[in-house]
Amino acid sequence: MCNNAQAQRKPPMSQTGLSREEFVAIGETVGEQVDTDIGGDSQVKYQMEPYYADTTGEITLCFKAQDEPVIIVESIPARGSERGITLTAPASEWTVANDVDDHNIITTLSIAQEVGHTAELYFRGPPAKLTPEGIVTDGPVEYPPLFNE
Repeated sequence: MCNNAQAQRKPPMSQTGLSREEFVAIGETVGEQVDTDIGGDSQVKYQMEPYYADTTGEITLCFKAQDEPVIIVESIPARGSERGITLTAPASEWTVANDVDDHNIITTLSIAQEVGHTAELYFRGPPAKLTPEGIVTDGPVEYPPLFNE
């Protein structure tokens, strides 16, 4: 792939580090809120439908406000499966990116792990096109911004 083609495929929007508000924008877009610690406003949790329900089971996204806020992604295995994972890292270390693939917005939430390895969770959004100006959604429904520009 030539350098010009590689430059065109880079996500037009990407950042490392998520605030609570940015996390909530993602959670409300891809899942359903299942838990909030209203007293101290210290925790918010979303549950989402897995792409492979037979093997993945339940997936939850959780933001915990502490001295340093933490994001937890947990996959509870489906019955008869042993495929469950938990990823926990400071909110400042998570990366979120938007791209367009197969004419839909793809949001990627990722965390660097061991040297050279990254855990990634993909969410498919509404129909969209990638233009030189950025991502354009089809129709009157706008995709909410997932992070500050």
